[in-house]
Amino acid sequence: MGADGPTALAVLMSREADLHVMQLMQASPLWEGPAGLSNSSRRSIRGIGTAMPVAVGVAPVARMWDFFVSWIRDEFVSAVALPI
Repeated sequence: MGADGPTALAVLMSREADLHVMQLMQASPLWEGPAGLSNSSRRSIRGIGTAMPVAVGVAPVARMWDFFVSWIRDEFVSAVALPI
């Protein structure tokens, strides 16, 4: 899977956020048991927990990526070109 920097970073952020959402949901008494959530509800929550961080994370990351790379070059790299 080839991905540019902002996309890869957004995917990593969404996976991390999804992990935390799922840990919180699994700790909930509603998650399991006869009175708990159905499988389709669990899948819906997981889908929302995955899609929302990607949607929220892609826009600022994509716009800020060039600024971030130039800041790293200016502050921490002297006379060396980053392979980005």
